[in-house]
Amino acid sequence: MEYVVRAYTDVEEARRIWRTAPGKLSLNEFYRVAESYPAGSDEYNEVFETMVRLYPDDATANLNASNVAMSRGDLVSARKYVAKSGNTAEAVYARGVLAGLEKDYAQARRLLAQAQDMGVKEAAGALEQINRIDKK
Repeated sequence: MEYVVRAYTDVEEARRIWRTAPGKLSLNEFYRVAESYPAGSDEYNEVFETMVRLYPDDATANLNASNVAMSRGDLVSARKYVAKSGNTAEAVYARGVLAGLEKDYAQARRLLAQAQDMGVKEAAGALEQINRIDKK
């Protein structure tokens, strides 16, 4: 038996497939579709939510879904996704941001400092924000 897996190299075609048969898209194709929309737009967010449903064990898909959930204030979903996002510097940073949003400032400081040590430049600014909010 032989299978032929079609690659969708045209972004417009991949967008159509995402709407009608998203299970046909690879992770890479999902990322290309997401990047074709403005960051934070409804379509951008929806692509990442679809991706994590189809690839529930992929760390990067979970990380992106957690960021989308946090941007919408859905901290319950963000916690679920970030738990499966791996241990990259970006995942540690996302956990730190989530802890800050949940007002667990001690945990936020610890995670953001760790992310900063791992090379995430944005972590310094997030730490400053936490320190302004929670003056301890």
